[in-house]
Amino acid sequence: MTRVEMPETVLRRRTIVYVRQSTVAQVLDNMESRRRQDALADLARTYGFRDVVINGDDLDRSASGITARPGFEALVAQV
Repeated sequence: MTRVEMPETVLRRRTIVYVRQSTVAQVLDNMESRRRQDALADLARTYGFRDVVINGDDLDRSASGITARPGFEALVAQV
């Protein structure tokens, strides 16, 4: 993938990598997923973003609508 030139005003924005996995087993057993999350954050930095955050507040939380997802709520509030 090639670096895309972006205006400085865009690069100053916060970049959020949102992470959610439904079960404890997924969190503990799926290490490839964690590597991919870190790689996404690293990719954002290579594009020039400086404020990169990984939001992992919803690990071990289902997206069924029954469980509260504070990480997602925080993400939406920031958008």
